[in-house]
Amino acid sequence: MVAELHRQLEAMRPALLRFAILQLRNETLAEDVVQDALIAVLEKPESFAGQSTLRTYVTGIMKY
Repeated sequence: MVAELHRQLEAMRPALLRFAILQLRNETLAEDVVQDALIAVLEKPESFAGQSTLRTYVTGIMKY
């Protein structure tokens, strides 16, 4: 299950990075925000309840 989650996160990483760059207007900061969000999901995969898409969930983490 963790391997599948990792694969899904890596697949959405470019789109998450584009979103973060548009919002932050700073590529370095955007990369950090995406990395932190992905790590948060991988550290606590059980926190994703499936009430939204995984991408929506990760994007929500990135906003905070």
